[in-house]
Amino acid sequence: MLTDETVLNDNHYFATMAESKKGKGVELILPVVDVERVYNKFNSIYPNHIESEISARSWGKLDFRVVDPDGYYVRVTS
Repeated sequence: MLTDETVLNDNHYFATMAESKKGKGVELILPVVDVERVYNKFNSIYPNHIESEISARSWGKLDFRVVDPDGYYVRVTS
């Protein structure tokens, strides 16, 4: 979530979406240099948002997945 909806004016483009899950069906992929470090930091702050734990994938990358409060599915990968 980038901006809290309470700060939006009534005529702002996003104001009409305040009650919906904006990220429904959207997956963001964030490549990082040290995925284990990012995972540990994220897990210490927002453990309840982790959708899948860090693991090695069959395609050779290490990643974990989170879901943000707006419904965006975020894959953090090496």
